[in-house]
Amino acid sequence: MDFASQWAFFFPKLRDQALAAGKLIMVEEWGVGTTPGNEPVAVQAEVFDDAGVPWVSFSLILSLIHEDLLC
Repeated sequence: MDFASQWAFFFPKLRDQALAAGKLIMVEEWGVGTTPGNEPVAVQAEVFDDAGVPWVSFSLILSLIHEDLLC
């Protein structure tokens, strides 16, 4: 089972449990491995977005961001 499938399996239930308890849920400091077969950040983030769960990535690799976007 890939990471996105694992997230997709657990997150709806976790979200519903949090809401039932009057709590909020957020994915914090989550990162994506670089080994072959790992899904890109966007694929995993889509699972969180679809569940309505906010998230923060562990880090950004600035060398992969186009220099026009840097301040």
